[in-house]
Amino acid sequence: MAATPRRRPLLINLIHDIDCLRFICGDIDEVAAFTSNAVRSFEVEDTASVSMRFTGGALGTILMSDTAVSPFNWDTAAGQALYFPHQPENAYYFAGTSAALAVPEMDLWRHETGQKHWQHPLIRQHVTLDGSRAYENQLNHFADVVAGAAAPLVSARDGMMTLATVLAIARAGRENRTVSLSEMLG
Repeated sequence: MAATPRRRPLLINLIHDIDCLRFICGDIDEVAAFTSNAVRSFEVEDTASVSMRFTGGALGTILMSDTAVSPFNWDTAAGQALYFPHQPENAYYFAGTSAALAVPEMDLWRHETGQKHWQHPLIRQHVTLDGSRAYENQLNHFADVVAGAAAPLVSARDGMMTLATVLAIARAGRENRTVSLSEMLG
């Protein structure tokens, strides 16, 4: 009998999105999640719906599925990975009290005037990036860190907090409850 594949989409895929969200929005205090393994019937989840409360008060929602057909992921949307066909779509949407941003297309939505009333029209402004490639930038930075020419942009604490968040998501899904990061950190 063939062994069941042991893909772990939360730890392989979602962890990168959580890392990005933490970089942009700050630390996460607690998570709630629904998870499922209904499509593949593996021991681990292949789909998750996650709600997060960030330390700064922001709320976030993220959907992850290793079984859904979708262009709404960083690797295909950003066009940065040579091994994925580019699908010009957005993967992340951020909305705040002053503006909303769609990434990686980098469309910024805001009120035209300083008045932020829901009946006032919004304008879309495209934010132009420098044209560099994210994966190349990461590799070059890593090489600089190894050579002692640069300090790491991400600390060991950042890695620990991202991993603790993903493990909290898995626990929240298994136990059908909200899990705080302080619980995961002991």
